[in-house]
Amino acid sequence: MIDDDPPPGKPPTVAPAAPKGLSGRTGLSYDNKHLQKHLPDTPEAAKLLKKGDAAHVFTDEVTLRRGEAEIIARGKSTGVVRGTERYGLRFDEPVGYRIDPVTGNKLPLHDGELTLDPTTGKYHLMPRTRPAT
Repeated sequence: MIDDDPPPGKPPTVAPAAPKGLSGRTGLSYDNKHLQKHLPDTPEAAKLLKKGDAAHVFTDEVTLRRGEAEIIARGKSTGVVRGTERYGLRFDEPVGYRIDPVTGNKLPLHDGELTLDPTTGKYHLMPRTRPAT
């Protein structure tokens, strides 16, 4: 809520600021516990599929790392979801794919999302069909 007309002598009330961009932030580190579930042909990705969940995987680790650098440099905040800051970027070429747990079909994914825990500075990346809600 923004108070456009505060009482005399009182400063206006401003809505909380959106999360700041990532470029130039210090203390950030990749949370490796999520790495393997977003890479193809790993036991962690297979576990998701076996549970009946789709696996969102990058083409390979090189593509994941390139996406990481691009999102840190140019990613836009997509808001805060479940207590984590989200930053996304759409790529011209697919960066990964969504594997359907039933058919095994692969849907190309052009979006990358970085999920940041603001309390620890740890983040991880995933290819997405769209920003998280």
